[in-house]
Amino acid sequence: MARVFVTGATGLVGRGLVGELVKAGHTVVAWRRATSNTKPLAGLPMQWEVGDLLDVNALEQAMAGCEALFHVAALVSYDRRRERELEVTNVQGTRAVLEAARRARVRRVIHTSSIAACAHTRDARVLDESVPWNSGSLRVGYLTTKHRAELEAARAVGDGLDVVMVNPSVVLGPNSGGNLDSMRNDLAAGRIVAVPGGGCGFVSLEDTVRGHLLAWERGRRGERYVISSENLTWVDFLRRMGNCVGTGWNGRVLPGGLVRTLSWALDGAALCGFEPRRVTGPGLRALSVYLWFDGKKAERELGLRCAPIEEALWRVALHR
Repeated sequence: MARVFVTGATGLVGRGLVGELVKAGHTVVAWRRATSNTKPLAGLPMQWEVGDLLDVNALEQAMAGCEALFHVAALVSYDRRRERELEVTNVQGTRAVLEAARRARVRRVIHTSSIAACAHTRDARVLDESVPWNSGSLRVGYLTTKHRAELEAARAVGDGLDVVMVNPSVVLGPNSGGNLDSMRNDLAAGRIVAVPGGGCGFVSLEDTVRGHLLAWERGRRGERYVISSENLTWVDFLRRMGNCVGTGWNGRVLPGGLVRTLSWALDGAALCGFEPRRVTGPGLRALSVYLWFDGKKAERELGLRCAPIEEALWRVALHR
């Protein structure tokens, strides 16, 4: 059994990962902020370390003796007012964690990236990990900072650190407390009447966690592995989620020109200090493109076969 360090343990993926690591008999050391909610992990035999994600010295000391590091911590936000926070957490935080791992001589790092760090298309085409980054023009802070975090991981590999990257699509898990929960609640309340005409990949929390563990065991140094089960348009996703929630969904697709105009108008409003809570310019632009990827590389090299998402959709809809 190994001593394993985890950042982002209180988030959706982190919670699932810690649970499986503990179940397997590993010793888990988890890094958190002083304000993090640890109740979902209460009772698990694990060690908490509290500090700033940018504190390299403290991170190095906490990682002492750890064989592996799962760097899951990240900020997911499409709010223009939080772009500085995205930079600090996703880019500078990743840089600090990787430097601490190098100093502490951690044998292997699993970096939780995202399909958001890969690429996008304007039409419904399925991509893979080899497609070069092309999403800078969208001006979506989350996508850009996740890409730049991958560049930090690649730089660390060049400096001799053994890093493997996993790129989950949208993770379907209960009580995520994030954008997915907000979308479900808005759907149930009838607040979603239209959606941009893009699409995304989806995967269950269980398969995401298995992908991380298999990447630790079998992944190749410096490689990235997409973890994804099904690619859906947002229209199809909302219809399926609506069926699970019990409301159905018969909304419409927003024309591309209207999405672009509205997104830039929302950007201007954000610069003036006002931005609606549910709809943002970066969020609209992210929803208007296709982030469709296959998981064949993870299946071929890691042995990961992702299940259909229907059961995971029901768990999200029912808060289970």
